[in-house]
Amino acid sequence: MRSCSNLQRAKQLALSISDKGLFHDAGNSSTWFGQTSDGEQVMIWANNATISAGCLTLDLAEELNRAIDYAEEHSTKRLVLCLDSAGVDLNNGWQVMQQTAALIKRLLQLQINTQTTTIAVLGDSVGCYGGALLTASSCEYVLAADNTQCGVSGAKVIATLNNIPTEDHYPYYAATYRWVNKELFCILPKQIEEQRNLLLSLPYKTLDTTSIKLEIAQLIQHTAEDEASIAIPVNQKLEADSPSLGFPESSFVGCDELLEFILRLERYLDSEVTVPIIDGNCDQAFSFLNEQRGFSRYLSCCMRLMRLLSAQGKTLQVKVSAGGSGATFIALSLMADELSLGENCKIYPLPADAVSLFFPDHSLTGAEWKHHQ
Repeated sequence: MRSCSNLQRAKQLALSISDKGLFHDAGNSSTWFGQTSDGEQVMIWANNATISAGCLTLDLAEELNRAIDYAEEHSTKRLVLCLDSAGVDLNNGWQVMQQTAALIKRLLQLQINTQTTTIAVLGDSVGCYGGALLTASSCEYVLAADNTQCGVSGAKVIATLNNIPTEDHYPYYAATYRWVNKELFCILPKQIEEQRNLLLSLPYKTLDTTSIKLEIAQLIQHTAEDEASIAIPVNQKLEADSPSLGFPESSFVGCDELLEFILRLERYLDSEVTVPIIDGNCDQAFSFLNEQRGFSRYLSCCMRLMRLLSAQGKTLQVKVSAGGSGATFIALSLMADELSLGENCKIYPLPADAVSLFFPDHSLTGAEWKHHQ
């Protein structure tokens, strides 16, 4: 049984902190700004999951952007995002992909440059998927209600594209599974007072070379454990001696491919060597195996590493000649400082097969993308 709506939970949390804060309803979301008894500035933002299944629309992304503006202007020390969302709005897929990438960059910039603690709380009305989960994963902490379902790729899309049933794979989407898989920091306590106490006690976590190297080491260990216990197809791995950085040809990128990219990119941390141009022809890989293995951890690590390198003064240039799609395109290609798109490359909010099956006519050529920027 679901405890409360996303907006209700956010409001209860806010009032449990202080009854003197300010509420602002922006239409698709609600924001609360106030202080703890110790004087710490806190902001809680929540989307309305009853509007378009909580999808990240252009309007919703702009509302979150304005909330972050306000948080920065008022030196907020703790930012809580309550996200209950089916992912990016596919009606404006390519534009929202850009907006989602911009939000991720801003949240990671907060972690790198300020002492702001960023926390995502995933709701249980819709859950949290795709670009919404990427946005949540850019926070220092990700928590979820015990009934939450979440994942990078939705079960229905994976099952339909691969012509397989979904029932056996639903456990991979449960918050408890994601917590065991270390994609979540913890499960949200049931009592509002316990939720408040937990959220206000989480310390700021810096994003620097030491922390990202630890995250990568943990990801390597996680991958080794998977390889020892799960049958992983050999064709999901990259050739170790490939001279390219990134994906020179259109590629479906899963956990192993992304880890290989991360390990190559890691070498440039705290280095005076210029990062070469990255080939960003990456499509989101739709498979239950990726969901089982914790794909969001790999995507999150990639985003953090790329933005940390940028903060260290490296100009990240990504070239897309063939095309790209979905969460991997956001987490890798759109984390660039400079993005170069071939005139005829195709950008999709989902892989081409999924777009043609579920959402026809939602691709954009490189020339069209540049025209609309």
